[in-house]
Amino acid sequence: AVVSTQSTGATKIIAVDLHNPSIQGFFDIPLDDLKGQYIIAKKIANEYHNENQNIVVVSPDHGGAVRARVLAELVSDSIEIAIVDKRRTGPNISEIAGILGDVDGK
Repeated sequence: AVVSTQSTGATKIIAVDLHNPSIQGFFDIPLDDLKGQYIIAKKIANEYHNENQNIVVVSPDHGGAVRARVLAELVSDSIEIAIVDKRRTGPNISEIAGILGDVDGK
C-alpha cells in the first residue's frame, strides 16, 4: 500500500531517523530521511572528548547494532558498543536477557 498525499498539498516529506529505510517507498512523493547521528556524534565528541574511554554507545536491540556502531565510529575509533539482548514475549512486551558488552562503570 502507498500513502496518498495528494489531498494534503505536500510535495515532499522530510523525516528524521526512520526506523526502516524501506518506509520511503510507501509514499507517493519524495521523502528525505535525515540522520541525527551526525549531530549527536559531534555533540558527544565536543562535550566528552577527554572521556572517550568512559563512553559506550548502547543499542536497544540487535537490530540497532549497526546504527550504534556507526555512531560510535563517528565519535571516535576507541568507543565501544553494547547491545541489549531482549526477546519479545508478547505484543509490545519484551524481556531483557542481558547486555552484550562492557558497560560497568561507564
